[in-house]
Amino acid sequence: MTRSTAKKSGRLFLMETAFHREARKPGGFFRDDAVNKATAALVKMQDSADRYIDAELDRLCAATGAADQMQMAPAHEAAGNLRDVGAVAGFELITLVAANLCDVLDLFEAKAVYRSEIVSCHLRALRTVRSEHYRGVQSEDVPELLAGLRELLKVVALI
Repeated sequence: MTRSTAKKSGRLFLMETAFHREARKPGGFFRDDAVNKATAALVKMQDSADRYIDAELDRLCAATGAADQMQMAPAHEAAGNLRDVGAVAGFELITLVAANLCDVLDLFEAKAVYRSEIVSCHLRALRTVRSEHYRGVQSEDVPELLAGLRELLKVVALI
């Protein structure tokens, strides 16, 4: 099949959505109204994401503790959830710190001796970067924090 034949044999499917119907009505959508509605929806989703992050942080803190109290599966799940959602909610640093914690927990599960102070350091870092002050802050803005957490990961790998 040649390229020109492929173009002629293709089919175009038009989608008819509520947005399309509204946009074609007399007057359609005003740009300012659409932007205001979209902004309100984002704020509502951001509030929901913030509550989710707080709940996962609480769950992570509850699952971690001394070696005899550590609940590895719930801790790993909560850290993974924070890693997956942090950047979406505007907290790139939560994603990076939680990803490092996931790697630490992987090592604890595999072979390393559990060290609660290393987990506590990550929890303090997560609580710190969760504050509004750090929303939108990029990794380049806090290289010392991330380098320190990576060093802790190396320590765990050597244990």
